[in-house]
Amino acid sequence: TKSGTNGTHGDGYGYFRDKRLNADNAMTDTRLPMNQKQYGASVGGPVARNRTFYFSNVEQKRLDQTGIVTVSQDHVNAINAQLSSLGYPGANVTTGLYSNPVDSTNFLGKLDHQLAGSDQLGVRYSMYEVTARNSRGAGGTNTPSAAADLDNADHSIAFSNTLTLTPRTVNETRFQFASGDLKAPPTDPIGPAVSIAGVAAFGTLSGSPTRRLNRMMQVVDNISHQAGEHALRAGIDFLVNSDRITYPRSVRGAYTFSNLASFLAGTYNNSGFTQTFGVTEVAQTNPNLGIYAQD
Repeated sequence: TKSGTNGTHGDGYGYFRDKRLNADNAMTDTRLPMNQKQYGASVGGPVARNRTFYFSNVEQKRLDQTGIVTVSQDHVNAINAQLSSLGYPGANVTTGLYSNPVDSTNFLGKLDHQLAGSDQLGVRYSMYEVTARNSRGAGGTNTPSAAADLDNADHSIAFSNTLTLTPRTVNETRFQFASGDLKAPPTDPIGPAVSIAGVAAFGTLSGSPTRRLNRMMQVVDNISHQAGEHALRAGIDFLVNSDRITYPRSVRGAYTFSNLASFLAGTYNNSGFTQTFGVTEVAQTNPNLGIYAQD
């Protein structure tokens, strides 16, 4: 990433796109609605001349796009009538266009400080957030109720120190901590999941995890020394990565029907009902240690 200087400098930029340059969708022979705006700005300069400098950047994307479900309207009407007769409390099945907006924000902030002529310190913070509707699972014969949304936030902070011990020896130390929280809640939280072969799928999405919580810490130290014709370098790298995955799978049940008539009759396939039980979260930790030396 860039660093600030003794002069203050800034940039602004923007990008726009809509459906006018898109091709027709093969399913509809029309151009699906789409509008994207992406814009940002950066600025860098001195906090204290010749000693402390800052740099920052912020960027946002606002994407309003659509997808398409190809379930026939007659099948939708038949499915919804059956669900209504059973008093199903979840969302109705829909077809045609569905909304899939994606909004994201990136931010970076950085400070560089000259502690002394031979000692430099840096700190950097970054953030990434994104939200989306119907981001996973929808489209084709998968109706929007069989999809999942997205709510993701990543944060990281890093420190670095470069120390010139002698004109021939330099030591570099870095530390960083990163946190990521990705949520993908199902659009239909009631369920169960229902699949009618060749017709439609709807209900609670059960084929992918609903959350991943990640923590990562890393410490690195490298020392370099020039001895005549030899460039000597050695270092150590310690990294700990931990994850917690939430994956309910078919905790709300999943039905598979061979055709629409079987669904309307309530006759599911052999082994056509599954349900999972027990622990829905799994945690793991992965420590890594690396040591090297080279000439």
